[in-house]
Amino acid sequence: MSIGYPSRGISKEANQVRDALKDVQREFQSAVSLGDRGVVLGELHEVWANQCVEGWDGDTASPILLETKEIADRVIDALPSEIESPSVSGDADGYIVLEWYRNSRRLVAVSIHQSSWLSWAGLAGSAEYEGRAPFYDTLPHQLLNVIREVCS
Repeated sequence: MSIGYPSRGISKEANQVRDALKDVQREFQSAVSLGDRGVVLGELHEVWANQCVEGWDGDTASPILLETKEIADRVIDALPSEIESPSVSGDADGYIVLEWYRNSRRLVAVSIHQSSWLSWAGLAGSAEYEGRAPFYDTLPHQLLNVIREVCS
């Protein structure tokens, strides 16, 4: 994968994005050797690099802070190996979102914020789940149970 670097921007933010994109490419290249989790970590770095500046959506989106990305790295590392890897996205409030999606009735989304709190909501058939808990380098059992239910 090759990422083109913007060459016209001269602002502090343009330089920050350019440097972040270079980091993403390095991380992605090293992540390929880590298998499926490596791909997710590459996605995480790409999301962060594209959304680490104020107004990344062309409007008023909050940046995803480096601290939030680092917590998301640790959340991904804490996933048991039998759980499939999630997709990664960011939202306009500065959260990183991990999502496991089977279909419109089997999904769970986990929002990660710099405060080290995890918030989640999910569906597994007719069952609805939601919760919030601090992250201390191990995933809350309630959240793991929801992810397992969605992925089964």
